[in-house]
Amino acid sequence: MVKRAKRAKARGAKPAAAATPSAGDRRQIVPMLEPYFSLKEHGTDIRTEFIAGVTPFLTMVYSPAVVVLAVLFAIKFAVTG
Repeated sequence: MVKRAKRAKARGAKPAAAATPSAGDRRQIVPMLEPYFSLKEHGTDIRTEFIAGVTPFLTMVYSPAVVVLAVLFAIKFAVTG
């Protein structure tokens, strides 16, 4: 990978664009979201709201797995004693 980059640089080619947005792009998104959701008016920020949204989602994904494992564990010990 490093050799390709060196060869491309030697040819004068532009480096490939990054797949993830740069920090500058993320900074442009936050000002767009703030007025739409009135974040400062509600005393919060993007990070807090993101965590508040992800937490219940992860809980909902985790809970069925725990229930299924508990049922399988109970069945195993009910059958084998």
